[in-house]
Amino acid sequence: MKIRRISYFMIAASAILLLNYCSLQNETFERTHNGIILSMEDDKPSKKIRISVINADIIRVTASPVDGFSDKESLMTIRQAEQYDEWTASQTGDLITLSTPALNVQVSTTTGAVTFEDAQGNVILQEATEGGKSYSPADSGTEGLYRIRQVFESPGDEAFYGLGQHQHGFMNYKGKDVDLAQHNIVSVVPFLFSNKNYGLLWDNYSITKFGDPRDYQPLNGLQLYGKNGEEGGLTTTYFKGNKIIKEGLEDKIDFQYLETEGFERLPTEATKITWEGSISSDVAGTHKFLMYASSYFKLWVDGKLVMDKWRQNWNPWSNFFNMDMATGEKHDFKVEWIPDGGYMSVTHLDPMPGHAQNQLSLASEAGHEIDYYFIKGNNADEVISGYRKVTGKASILPKWAFGFWQSRERYQTQDELLDVVRTFREKDIPLDNIVLDWFYWPENKWGSHEFDGARFPDPKGMVDELHNELNTQIMISVWPKYYKGI
Repeated sequence: MKIRRISYFMIAASAILLLNYCSLQNETFERTHNGIILSMEDDKPSKKIRISVINADIIRVTASPVDGFSDKESLMTIRQAEQYDEWTASQTGDLITLSTPALNVQVSTTTGAVTFEDAQGNVILQEATEGGKSYSPADSGTEGLYRIRQVFESPGDEAFYGLGQHQHGFMNYKGKDVDLAQHNIVSVVPFLFSNKNYGLLWDNYSITKFGDPRDYQPLNGLQLYGKNGEEGGLTTTYFKGNKIIKEGLEDKIDFQYLETEGFERLPTEATKITWEGSISSDVAGTHKFLMYASSYFKLWVDGKLVMDKWRQNWNPWSNFFNMDMATGEKHDFKVEWIPDGGYMSVTHLDPMPGHAQNQLSLASEAGHEIDYYFIKGNNADEVISGYRKVTGKASILPKWAFGFWQSRERYQTQDELLDVVRTFREKDIPLDNIVLDWFYWPENKWGSHEFDGARFPDPKGMVDELHNELNTQIMISVWPKYYKGI
């Protein structure tokens, strides 16, 4: 009887070992020290997909258009000090599942689509059904770089926050379009937080589009009509005061760049310009418009004032508006602009197909591969904690940096700057830091970052007096603009 029981045990153990062996033999993925690598069929956009486990709540996804991964070290993330080993991976049919105590990450072997679930199997985030990954040669001229895009599904009640500091006035970026590119008063952080309590860090440094990846197009992609119904453009009227100095049909509103033909057409004496008439389209749906402008500008659609704004000329910016248009339906359209040395353009995009506008999409101009981090949390604090684990902890600013900073458009000389600080001290007004903004360099040498000796004869002496005698810090603006030859 004892021998028989031992035999049953040995048979059962052998069956389990055989089952495990067969399971391993059926695996179509490679195991690594911290995750898995899946090789895709040649006809798929991605040739390799790598899932790396950072910890129970953080997963890195890397997808490559070639048979390998870049060995470039990230400038955005830090090396993790420890390896996380509490994960398993298995395969059932065409579905690979990598599990941690907090997450199930599923990867389709046929499409490469990645889905993130909580431990109970509830979907938190999923890539588009067909994988949502696309690649095309980059315009950089550098071999091995691609235009890349990743699309995720997003439910209607989802909200997105983050992406840095932008000037559009949006709080929730769901369904919006944002160019992630550094500007004078814009800071880009390619990280977003979802009200579904996850974060997404897009590890790419090139110009990136959140939302619609298409470039806005000139207005002449629509049917344009003058104010009297003439086809081919909007009635464009140039005024000097109340006097009309020029009028005709124009099929574009394009005074965005000094180098464009638009500025060659602009009469220098014009004090006001209007474009008016009507527009229509052969494509039904929600059309998107972008007005990039400075100085004073207004917009009317179907007689309703939609926009009435002013913006400083040294920093024109984007203003978005949408129009629901039926096929062939005309809409009255009027723009008024007071140039005053400013900039103006109005561009357009046809509706996106289906529900694409409400998907989560990130598209970059150049990259070796798609590379992002998924961070799960139970609340925003936990997600941000995961972000800090991936990118490193920010240093605490020195105590003086939390005090009062004095700044103005610029201080033209060393004496002017020192006199300001001396006056603060004489009047017992607290002051911790003074900012020396642009144009401390010699004229026509923007980018040299050397002091103009005529106006700042002793920079070291100036800083020493601020630090040692006036107990004040100084911050110097860099302004990274360069002239040729400097």
